[in-house]
Amino acid sequence: MHKNKLEIKRVTDKKYESRIDFLFADAFIYDPAFIWLYPNEEKVKTPFLTEIFFDLGVAHKHMYIADDPIKACAIWVAPGEEISIKDLYKAGFFGCLWKLGLKGAYNTLKIFLKNEKYKKQFVPDTCWYLFAVAVDESLCGQGIGEEILKPVLEQADKEGVICYAETSNSKTLNFYKKIGFEVVLEENISNNPESPPIFYIKRQPKTVVSK
Repeated sequence: MHKNKLEIKRVTDKKYESRIDFLFADAFIYDPAFIWLYPNEEKVKTPFLTEIFFDLGVAHKHMYIADDPIKACAIWVAPGEEISIKDLYKAGFFGCLWKLGLKGAYNTLKIFLKNEKYKKQFVPDTCWYLFAVAVDESLCGQGIGEEILKPVLEQADKEGVICYAETSNSKTLNFYKKIGFEVVLEENISNNPESPPIFYIKRQPKTVVSK
């Protein structure tokens, strides 16, 4: 566990934008899905995509950071909300397709729509959706990931609401299982059998005992 108590802050403006962008870029640069979607160019394109992550986090107002300098960040979408095509447009995705290339942009949008379809299938009512989470690589294994997710996980438990997420990094599955998630589907990112899998995961709310 991390030796010092972390300060968890909720971010609703662009004060920490550049630092959060770099944190996500470092975290996702070796992500199996990113490498598959953008081969040989992930180091160029990942920062661009993580800028969109930040804008979506600000738009949905459920973005949390741990400490300053920032050690971790989590972006959630609240129950009753969703990331729409309109949100992607406002975040600058369609205005910067040239950075991804036609194939990269098409595949990114295709995966986004596929993920949305499965989210509605596995959580037909409502949920807290973990859109993205990143922890400083040098601090992994110290409990920071659990701490950055704790505010929303505790809120979901109080509300009796499911939490839902996707990951293409099999190394993170033990972490997610530890905090209550279970795999509901494992499916390759494309029809190519050599493509990496995406794990669709959800967490049932825990019973909150009144003191």
